[in-house]
Amino acid sequence: MNWRVAAASAVLLGLPLLGCATPPQPDCSHDCEALREEVRELRARVEALEGSPLLVKFPPPEWGEDRMKKILEREILTGVYRNAEEREFIENFPAWKQAYERRQGAEASPAR
Repeated sequence: MNWRVAAASAVLLGLPLLGCATPPQPDCSHDCEALREEVRELRARVEALEGSPLLVKFPPPEWGEDRMKKILEREILTGVYRNAEEREFIENFPAWKQAYERRQGAEASPAR
């Protein structure tokens, strides 16, 4: 197993790294800070791909900006007000949109 993969896996699983992970090769002149940065990037990528609870509860493309606009338009034109689910979506729309954009960016960025 690649030592970087092993170290990244340990960090993602919440296991503490004692010191710095070292490769099995005799030359261990790697940069620990670079490894930590790589682990942070991997953690962010995993989080973005898995998505937030809002994206699970309100999955695109069924839920999105168009749906929010239709709900608001329906309230104004017909007087039919939003239900509890629609209210929750509209209240959390900024966070939903951020999570959606993070997911789109993670899917578009190439894997290392």
